[in-house]
Amino acid sequence: MNKCKEAARKMASLSVYKGILKRTVPAAFYRLLWAASSSTGTDGGIQEFLTAWGDFFAVLCERGYSESLTECVTQTALYDENAFSLAAAAGETDLPKTVMDAVERDLQIILDVSSITPQELIDSCAYAKDIAPLCLPQWKTGEPVAALRGNLKDCIPQMAEYYRGNGCGMYARYRAFIWRDHKIQPVAYPDKQTLSDLKGYELPRKMAIDNTLAFLQGYPANNCLLYGFPRIG
Repeated sequence: MNKCKEAARKMASLSVYKGILKRTVPAAFYRLLWAASSSTGTDGGIQEFLTAWGDFFAVLCERGYSESLTECVTQTALYDENAFSLAAAAGETDLPKTVMDAVERDLQIILDVSSITPQELIDSCAYAKDIAPLCLPQWKTGEPVAALRGNLKDCIPQMAEYYRGNGCGMYARYRAFIWRDHKIQPVAYPDKQTLSDLKGYELPRKMAIDNTLAFLQGYPANNCLLYGFPRIG
């Protein structure tokens, strides 16, 4: 079995972290691996492979990760919402061994697959000689996110700690949200204005901060609604 086909099958077998296959870059890489693993050298097969290559490289560049595929793919694991990340975010640590074994297996697959270099992919596909003159654009693999560097068994507690501190899913990926269409939606590009930039309403600002801190510390707190412009003078 060539390396591309093995990697494609490994990605297909993801369980706890199967959600990363819905993310743009991993999904495009997954399609590229299957296109590269085809054993036929027909024009149709080559076209599918070249299209998959171009599509993948395009989205990788759009996300700003042409220098580090591994960082991009492992970051999707940080943001994935699954049985492990949800439990860790809630502070639960006593998950069944079957789940934790699957977590370790999935994370190893993610690390292995994302470290495949462009040349390794080309060399293991059936079209290596045909596509050599095309000088396809190439990416760099780079390093995984900090929580997944080092011994994998040590990394799993680091992942759990990340989820406890940052949440998972969209709550780990974004920092601002809005209520729209009867549901919470993330704000991808929130206003960078800070509380200290807003002048003229120090008293209500302090009340809002004190109320929020009380809520976070488990003390009595009120619902809070801010609206309109600050009254100056």
